[in-house]
Amino acid sequence: MTEQDAEELRPIVQQKRSNSLLGLLGSSADWGIAVEGKDVTDEFITEPPGMEPPADPVVKKSLAKEATNSMKIFISHSCSDAELAKFLIDLMRKSLNLRSSDIRCSSVDGYRLPGGVSTDEALRAEVYEAELVIGLITPNSLKSIYVSFELGARWGAKKPMIPLLASGATSEHLGGPLAGNNALDCSNVSQINQLVEEASAHLKIDLDQPSSYVAEVRGLVQKSSESAVAEKQESTVAETPQLSEEARSLLIEAAKDSYRLIHKIGLESGLLIRTNGKELNEVGNQRSEAKWEGALDDLFEQKLVKDYNGNGTAFIVTNRGFDVADSLEES
Repeated sequence: MTEQDAEELRPIVQQKRSNSLLGLLGSSADWGIAVEGKDVTDEFITEPPGMEPPADPVVKKSLAKEATNSMKIFISHSCSDAELAKFLIDLMRKSLNLRSSDIRCSSVDGYRLPGGVSTDEALRAEVYEAELVIGLITPNSLKSIYVSFELGARWGAKKPMIPLLASGATSEHLGGPLAGNNALDCSNVSQINQLVEEASAHLKIDLDQPSSYVAEVRGLVQKSSESAVAEKQESTVAETPQLSEEARSLLIEAAKDSYRLIHKIGLESGLLIRTNGKELNEVGNQRSEAKWEGALDDLFEQKLVKDYNGNGTAFIVTNRGFDVADSLEES
């Protein structure tokens, strides 16, 4: 707006103010020039009526920075795989010359969410908005509710996503919608090179010379192989505790539940133990209720499940619980 335009506008605004019982300028949304009841007409008229006032320079700079720093890669993973995820980050940064702010990996220092934000809201937004999601598929992440939600949301959004198998996980472990997605394997150098090439294409970023990141490729492959060996050894030596028949059945069913949860529900007619869509006890039969409640108590004492919400109404299968359930299934 020119100074002449401003001079012509001032009498109109001043007349509008004088006609107001409150001496204000009507709707601040329309005029945007009333601040704390002060007469700021001459100082703040810079745009025609109906236009928003200019943003504070500091705010504009911050918004511009956010706009240019859009998330490029979101790594969906289990917090138990933080070390492996760090190797993947190193590879992505070195091969694509990315900044730390270009990558979100919530369990790795330097790539975590900002302090004070709502974790659920931030992850929900970023898994949708990121230019590329890499799902780190391991025995740990297969048990993670967050990873399931993140990858399911991304699949539903029909946006670029690459499942990356590691630590002994195979394509056979992929279920539901992800079963139809071609997964790359961390144990294969050629497929890791394919990963960075595809990431480069999705992000429209030129790859660095392969020789510059060959050490990061080897490091990721080696870490994945070491994790696979450790996972196998841990599974082999997992001790199967002494459990009642009911406790065994309850654990096996809970391990198959989509959310790995056991619900303990108090009803007017009695107690209900439920998991994997099945009601395991006879409600109202005190012997049946006591037997299955005791089975749940056994699993909790053996640390095969843990209290999910802190009030004893829902229990979630632990990592050890899955190992024991697998052993029970195989025996």
